[in-house]
Amino acid sequence: MGLPFVGETFQFFSPSRSFDVPLFLSSRIQKYGKIFKTSVAGRAVVMSADPDFNHFILQQEGKLVELWYMDSFAELVGQRGPLKEVATAGSLHKNLKKLIQEHIGIESLKGDLLGLMDRVVNRTLDSWTTGRVEVRSATAKMTMDLSLSIMLGYDPLTTDPNLSKMFTEFRRGLLSFPLKLPGTVLHSCLQVRRRHTTLIYGVSSSAVEAPTLANYDMLDRLIDDEKLQTSVSDRGIGYVMFALLFANAETIPAVLTLVMKLLHENPLAMEELVKENEEILRARESKEGEVTWKEYKSMNFTMNVSELAHK
Repeated sequence: MGLPFVGETFQFFSPSRSFDVPLFLSSRIQKYGKIFKTSVAGRAVVMSADPDFNHFILQQEGKLVELWYMDSFAELVGQRGPLKEVATAGSLHKNLKKLIQEHIGIESLKGDLLGLMDRVVNRTLDSWTTGRVEVRSATAKMTMDLSLSIMLGYDPLTTDPNLSKMFTEFRRGLLSFPLKLPGTVLHSCLQVRRRHTTLIYGVSSSAVEAPTLANYDMLDRLIDDEKLQTSVSDRGIGYVMFALLFANAETIPAVLTLVMKLLHENPLAMEELVKENEEILRARESKEGEVTWKEYKSMNFTMNVSELAHK
């Protein structure tokens, strides 16, 4: 359990540069098994790396177990302040998965989403030809452009380039030491969250006051759902959109960066990937056209790379 009060806090927060399981977890799994207890930031906790047990816990939320976050996490996205109403709105959680599927699922890909993704990616790649590129931040900007367009109806060309950087700063605070003083990581991350949610709240308020069917995005749909359920306020909706944007801004760029690194280290795989996509381009009638659903389904090797990345 570590030192008195401090426990294993310092070991837990130690950064890991490995693509594998962090050393803090791997060493304890080897010693104690996939489920073990420890102490972090003055609290006794149980950690689990067992998929079956984790699935069981998620299924029992609100029954055998209650939703709980570490202090810093709770301050940022969990059970305190304006987001508390969202964390306890069960009806919202039930509809959120369906909402996401409607806007980024198969039917959306067959429609306008695939073309939108193609335009955003091509514009991003064009910008990379001018010099050295920091892949992680560049893919974060690309992901933010696409997410804002799908969720809020934003024009990617007008997206603030600092938004993705602010989400990166926000990530640093999720598992930071729970000390909310000026100059600390947690305090700066709370400021980032406030700026983001204020922006989104302004957009959602405008959508409520002047609804339109011209660009019926995810925010519009969420507002319509909440008009019926009346379980979450307009500001609560802003927090929901913030959480969804953050989930995209952090997970997708990390995976894309890893994929690029692994492809660079495996030239045969890279060669096959380029070959498949060049064959699709040569078969097009219009070289300036966007990716079609038929082309997307024919990318067998590309799909295999994508599936391995998800694993």
